[in-house]
Amino acid sequence: MSISKELILTIKGNTYSVAWPNIGNFQRIESLKQVLSNGMYASLMSVPTVSSSEALDMIDMEAFFTVLIPQLIKDLKCNSFGELGIEDYKELHEVYEEKFVPWWSSILELLRPALKTN
Repeated sequence: MSISKELILTIKGNTYSVAWPNIGNFQRIESLKQVLSNGMYASLMSVPTVSSSEALDMIDMEAFFTVLIPQLIKDLKCNSFGELGIEDYKELHEVYEEKFVPWWSSILELLRPALKTN
């Protein structure tokens, strides 16, 4: 399986290069998901509602982007990801779903070849 070791994302007119995570990045991302969800990440995953699904995406995006693209958080022109408006979130979410999720899924499949994430 050939996976690109770099992902280029264009968000709000800015271009960001996302490199493969190292082990520390990976651990920090997963830990940050727990922090951002107040330890409720698994509980949110078990609730089949649109709002819990969106909340999980918001948590994931903040964790991934905080660790892998810290400049993006600064460029959003708000004090924190949590202050991002819904319209800006939707624009960011579109790029996340179309570009980032498939790239990240390929990394997970590399780690666990028997795992199909999509």
